[in-house]
Amino acid sequence: MARRSDSREQMIKAGRRLYSARGYLATAFSDVVAESGAPRGSVYFHFPGGKDEFASEVVAAHTRSALARVARLATTCSTPQELLVAYLKTARDHAVATDYQEGCPVGAVILEGAQASPELLASAGQAMASSIALLAGLLVERGAGEADAHRWATAAVTAFEGALIVSRALRDPSPFDSLIDSLRLSAA
Repeated sequence: MARRSDSREQMIKAGRRLYSARGYLATAFSDVVAESGAPRGSVYFHFPGGKDEFASEVVAAHTRSALARVARLATTCSTPQELLVAYLKTARDHAVATDYQEGCPVGAVILEGAQASPELLASAGQAMASSIALLAGLLVERGAGEADAHRWATAAVTAFEGALIVSRALRDPSPFDSLIDSLRLSAA
């Protein structure tokens, strides 16, 4: 069982895993408690706002982690094209490694958001905007113009989410492969 002091973080980590695999609506607090080992009573102690508050914390934690991963990845890339290819290839490789069982928890909240609060949807929208802004900044650092960088970053994040959904549906990495090949051809 998780220690009292870290049960909140354990629940958020469990939420990230569960939202990635099952989605937002299919994940109940009982699933989070079972996955995290946290005491049942700690759910509403740590998240008195209920499922939407918990989901906002999951979105924020996932976004921080994803942005840190992209920033680390960028240190290995010297051109905008290398960064975009590496970004999509990393996502492709993760999809394959998890046997297409994990999606994006932020995307899950957005896609299933009809029952979510406006605040939760705003949190998920901010997560996407932060991803685009970080990627655009990293593209500028590698020589892209500001307008191109923003456009390319928006396209890359959009393509990532779409390729992830289609790859999971097909259980095949070809949507990512097609994107990566298109990027390589456009730079040639």
